Parts: sequence; C-alpha cells; structure tokens
Amino acid sequence: MKPNSYKPCDEIRQHSAKGSLKKIMINHHLRQPADEHDLDRFFSGTTEEKIMVMEELYARYRETLSQDQDIAESLELLTEYGQALAHQMLAMDMDKLCCACATHEEGGCCSSYMEANSDVILLLINRLQGVSVCRQHKRPDECCFLGHSGCILPVKPIFCLNYNCKHIHDQSSKEAVNTLERLAGKLLTEQTRLESLVLQKIKNSGETRTPAATTWKKNLQKTMI
Repeated sequence: MKPNSYKPCDEIRQHSAKGSLKKIMINHHLRQPADEHDLDRFFSGTTEEKIMVMEELYARYRETLSQDQDIAESLELLTEYGQALAHQMLAMDMDKLCCACATHEEGGCCSSYMEANSDVILLLINRLQGVSVCRQHKRPDECCFLGHSGCILPVKPIFCLNYNCKHIHDQSSKEAVNTLERLAGKLLTEQTRLESLVLQKIKNSGETRTPAATTWKKNLQKTMI
C-alpha cells in the first residue's frame, strides 16, 4: 500500500461511519458474538453521547472490571506496550514531525475523523486507566481529545496507530519504520483483546435480569437512539 500524507483515506472514513471494522474485530475475539444492536450502542453516536454512555458503564461496572484478573493484567500490558511505542516515536523524532505537520493549513492526522473512531468501550478502558475523558476544546476540525501536550488517550483508536504516512517513511530508515509498525501492531492486538474482555464482562454481568439492570438498559438504549 502506498503511504498516505496526512488525511484519512476514503476507506477509513467509510469504516469509521459506524465502526464497522472495529465491530468485526471485537466480535472475532468474543467467546459468544455480541448482538448487533448491542454493538451499535457502543460504536455509534456523537462523541458527547459516547462519553455519557461510557460514564454510565464506568459507574455501574468499575468495581467488577477492576477486580477481573485478566482485565487488570491486560491493562498493565497496554501500559508497557504503549510506553515502548512512545519511546520509538520519540527516537524517530515523530513528535517534532507531527507538530510541524499540524501547523500546516490542511492540518495533521489528529482530525475530527479520528475522533469519530473513539468508541464507548475504548473510552471506558481509558477511564479505567485513570484518564479524565472529556472534550479538550471546541475546534470542529480537530480531534477533541487533543490537549495542549498531545492526545490525552493512552489507548487510542485503531486508525491512530496507523503510521502509513509519507512524511514518516521519507525521514526514517526502513528498520525504524518496521520497529514502529511491529510495536503498534503488538499494542493494537492486546488492545483489541482487552476491549473484547471488557465487552464480554459487561455482557455477562447484564445477564442478571434485576429490575434495576433492566431499567438501566432501557435508558441506555433510549440515550443512543
């Protein structure tokens, strides 16, 4: 595939519309495939709606998710893999490159298209890592999670880990790019596995048909319509 410059390609925009690619990946990892409507509730809607649903999930399942050993171990791995990727990016001077690119008229990669790829489960994982997930600015053309010191999300959408950029390839050695892609792939694989674990845990917890749980699910569905 020929490297892109800085704008997301049409294929990315097509998939990001309803998170179709992400839903396929998550369903692949689930022990029992999730209902399509359940996935739509987590992968569709505006950023504000996703944050609101995420906060409801966090309030309801925080203790359950935090006490799960598999989830706790995966969160630790994500931190380790994320630090390794960040170290490689700094070694390749990508901080300077991306900042310079973002100052151009057409902007950098951190656009509103990328923001749309942040789903409820991904935001919930960031919340479990202690991040205060909220809008950082009101500029419509930029990702709302882009703060003064960069992205506030340690766990990022799949397309934010796609470094198929002409500028990166032009200034970096093949070995450095291969290392970058390997580390990004390692992080993404574990991230997808964790999202599946979290979604499965929520799905299993929701099988207890208490009146409170039923009411909460109905309210959540209304929120996402």
